[in-house]
Amino acid sequence: MAMKVLLVNGSSRKEGCTGVALREVARALQSGAVREGPEPAVPSEPELLAEYDTLFISYHIWWHTASMIVGTFLENYDLTDVDVYPFAQSASMDTEQLENSMEFVRNSAAGAVVHNGLFTRASSINTIDTYLTENGWNDKEG
Repeated sequence: MAMKVLLVNGSSRKEGCTGVALREVARALQSGAVREGPEPAVPSEPELLAEYDTLFISYHIWWHTASMIVGTFLENYDLTDVDVYPFAQSASMDTEQLENSMEFVRNSAAGAVVHNGLFTRASSINTIDTYLTENGWNDKEG
């Protein structure tokens, strides 16, 4: 069975930096199982995430953590045993903000396996590729 991955843009700006980063993740994954998730509203169908076992969630840091819509999204689904890969950015790129947001994501995603987050600018394609490779998603040789 092929693994299914959902990419979620936690920003209200579809073409903003997190959207750019999500498109880069999708490009790097090169998988037919990837589809873009809803934005910016939280979908009301609880079965939406039931078909996925991996979630890449992208968001901006707002007031030193992830925005509330990210928490609301994560809290609305049964994420038991779902692999969650958060990645974020902020104007200041202060790493303490990523740490705050990771705690917020872990608390909001009950039962999920929340992996270390990526904190980089969307234009840092090499950093994104390295993150994906380190997490087993970017097979440069295949």
